[in-house]
Amino acid sequence: MTDTANTFKLDPKVRFRRLFDEGVVIHQQKAEALVLNEVGISFLELCDGDRSLQQIIDIMAEQYETTVDVLNRDIREFVLELRDAGVITPV
Repeated sequence: MTDTANTFKLDPKVRFRRLFDEGVVIHQQKAEALVLNEVGISFLELCDGDRSLQQIIDIMAEQYETTVDVLNRDIREFVLELRDAGVITPV
């Protein structure tokens, strides 16, 4: 599992854009695209290399009116998926 003290940022090979209510992530080297929902967009917009995962979770828990415990589990899984896909990289 990922430590919530860790920080991540978009991989330099990835392009991310918000298009209305969806986010599009393009991994240039892999020639792959990923479409994100509003929660995924919020995470990537906060994933700036300065905020820890815990800080992002706290912000998003307030933003989406959910508990930190629920969001903590979901975000940790999402981070592992994004990291394994080469979308985000540890700082």
